[in-house]
Amino acid sequence: MYKPILLKNFLFTGFFSLLALTSVLFGGTFWLTGCFYETNDDIILTLLISGFSGGEPISDLTLYLHGISVLISKLYQNLPGVPWYGFSLYSLLFIITILAFRFMYQVLKPMVEPRVIYGIILLFYLANWYEHVFWFNYSRLAILLAGVASLNAWLDLRLHHSGIKKRLLAYGSLFFLALCLRPSFAVFGIGLTLPFLLLNKQFYRVSFKRTAYLLLPFLLAGVFFSAWLKIKSTPAQTNYRHLDVQKSQILDYNWCCPLPSKPNEKLLYTGLSNWFLADKNIQNFLQQQRPDGKYFQKEVLVFKFQQFLPELIRSQFLIIILLAAHIVWLIRSKATNNLFRLFSYHFYFWSLLFATGILLKTPPRVLTPAISLLLLMHLTFPLPFSKSIKWPLLFKFCGLLLLVLPIYRINHRANWQQQRQKQSEAVIAAIQNNFPHYVIVTAGLENELRALSPFKNYFARKNRLLFLTGWQTLDPHYPGYLQSLAGKTNLAGALEILSRREKVVWVSNPQMTIFLVRYFNYFYQTTFKFTLIKPVKGASLPNNLNFYQVEKVI
Repeated sequence: MYKPILLKNFLFTGFFSLLALTSVLFGGTFWLTGCFYETNDDIILTLLISGFSGGEPISDLTLYLHGISVLISKLYQNLPGVPWYGFSLYSLLFIITILAFRFMYQVLKPMVEPRVIYGIILLFYLANWYEHVFWFNYSRLAILLAGVASLNAWLDLRLHHSGIKKRLLAYGSLFFLALCLRPSFAVFGIGLTLPFLLLNKQFYRVSFKRTAYLLLPFLLAGVFFSAWLKIKSTPAQTNYRHLDVQKSQILDYNWCCPLPSKPNEKLLYTGLSNWFLADKNIQNFLQQQRPDGKYFQKEVLVFKFQQFLPELIRSQFLIIILLAAHIVWLIRSKATNNLFRLFSYHFYFWSLLFATGILLKTPPRVLTPAISLLLLMHLTFPLPFSKSIKWPLLFKFCGLLLLVLPIYRINHRANWQQQRQKQSEAVIAAIQNNFPHYVIVTAGLENELRALSPFKNYFARKNRLLFLTGWQTLDPHYPGYLQSLAGKTNLAGALEILSRREKVVWVSNPQMTIFLVRYFNYFYQTTFKFTLIKPVKGASLPNNLNFYQVEKVI
């Protein structure tokens, strides 16, 4: 009898069970719903790192994936048929998930049986965490890794584990990795957990010795990363970071600017609004813009405020129910000390999240990881389990709904994403089948590169892609790519040469072609004529992508 009991305890406790559970959940998500990119950022990063877009592989992306992109690029060069970007970052997400589940297990272990813990983990996954696996974006990893590493560091110090210095050093290394993924998002992730690192158990004063133990590895990681980034940066990369910040202030955060009145500035503003960032005139115009407090207060602030709360409730409805249920439970149990700590932390968390949403932005790749960390931190406020508590039938019914509703929501989202993926893959197939080995000049194609699979390779050097729109056109490598395509480093000169060549086709929409004709005519006295070849099969209706032949009118 002893051995079966020992085996049973082994299967339901410890690392093995968490590894098995994580594997089952990841595998189930992939096979039942599929995995999709949340935005076109990841597919564009893949094209840059792998060289599948036709240029030389870019191993240093300047803004993101510091050091990581070097490794992934090498893997693509040696085994180009494997989707290394997806495999590499999903492997990291797998490790982060095990650390999150380990945190939950260790926090709940003194209160409930292992099987109950796994039930809570399953509910947590269905209600929130599955989105990171199902709807992937590399930015999520930076927030989650920084937050989960700091929470595990806090937990290990609290549990007085042996070898704590080595453990904290390991967690500091994980934070360094989070900074490599995306520095600003890693800082945001650890900012969400800051009260746990700074304050004592009562949340009313700083515990200096405890804080020094916890923060030192993370501070050292930040210092080392900043020094490394400064040493390896070139002047062109520094300028790229500056342009990216200014681009974000206008296009992402809406810190400025009102519509200009001058004709040339109207054209530049229109180009900027359509992410046409490849030309020097646009970049010079971008550098001239400054945040406008009056414009933001008058035109943007109220709109962002009106959008933030409805979007939060709509996208996180089930999570809000879970959080409210926990708070009600604590109130009914009269756990006043826990309530004070919990409300103190909620005030901090929502103030930080609200400020981020209003001053910056909180898309799902920011909001959902933040809520994931909030749920994990909620578990540190003990649930006062007691048989004396009598829960009304309504609460039991709500508990059942919390298990059913996530499954319905996941199924609905999966159907939509699968349909969107088919459209995007149809667009890629239309380009490759109709114009194999052509140079594809695109303005607006990136809007169709959504919901693609992290575990497939797209384009794979079958075409040479020249993007005219998108954040990647600010990259320092862009002029060199123009040089390799057309022998010119300036955009207008390169497009003029490409317009005289065979095996060059444009993919754009009618609105963008009209703008491009006006733009190059005004700033370069060059007239391009767009001749419609045929629509791009599979393109979504708002974009109306077409194939065009473009020639310069003499």
